[in-house]
Amino acid sequence: MTDHFEDIFPPTLELVLGRLKGVRKSLKGWIACCLSHRDSTPSLSIGLGKGGQILLHCFAGCPFESIVQDLGLQPSDLFPADPTTSPHQRETPRRVISLLDLAQAKKLPWRFLCNLGVIEEARGLRIPYVDE
Repeated sequence: MTDHFEDIFPPTLELVLGRLKGVRKSLKGWIACCLSHRDSTPSLSIGLGKGGQILLHCFAGCPFESIVQDLGLQPSDLFPADPTTSPHQRETPRRVISLLDLAQAKKLPWRFLCNLGVIEEARGLRIPYVDE
């Protein structure tokens, strides 16, 4: 199975992430500095909804409308034009293994896996590999 970047990340999500500073991957999406207030510590949560819509939430309390405006977008831009083309609806259902599932299957303490950098994400586990 070959995934194309566009199949996983809608173009609008790329646009949103590209306009933000301090973008980092988080457990359920991304976190970045909010454009609607002087943000030195990332407080804007960015995620993908089940219908392919882009979710935004500022933990400092900035209104959604203000965040979208400061991104130079309209609220309607955050929703897919055709919900049937959303990446979540195109995927065939599959079981996603959790960190605890892996720990039990390999008979390893879950904290050990966390210390190795294994991260549980919506699409499954992210396991870092060290170069030679």
